Amino acid sequence: MIEKLERVLLVKRPLEDAELPGVWGLPACSLEAEESWRQAARRCARVKLGVQLEVVELAGGGRQERSDYALHMRLFSARLTTGEKPKVPQPDAGMTQYSACRWATKSEALDVFKKGEAQGSLCCALAAKRME
Repeated sequence: MIEKLERVLLVKRPLEDAELPGVWGLPACSLEAEESWRQAARRCARVKLGVQLEVVELAGGGRQERSDYALHMRLFSARLTTGEKPKVPQPDAGMTQYSACRWATKSEALDVFKKGEAQGSLCCALAAKRME
């Protein structure tokens, strides 16, 4: 589905983020207990972007070793179903909130993903691999 995308939502991590300060990439969140990957994607959209979405398909996945843990990630394509447009930050202080968001064309997003991959972002690495 990524091959058919007309635009991609990019988000910027806050400057105070411990691992990827100020890095642009894709929305992401951690799984909660008893939650599926698709449920996590829908929750992420709601609590971090203020929108509802439909998960369309699994677009990739991977693993990255960090200094004190292993990061497992799934990449999904999705479409907005409600909400005028994503808004950041949201009022949930219990999780990392993005400092900015913007829509990008596929080629703009690929440039962002390559830069994010070089900075250590797994979601950017997975997205760049899928889009090339």
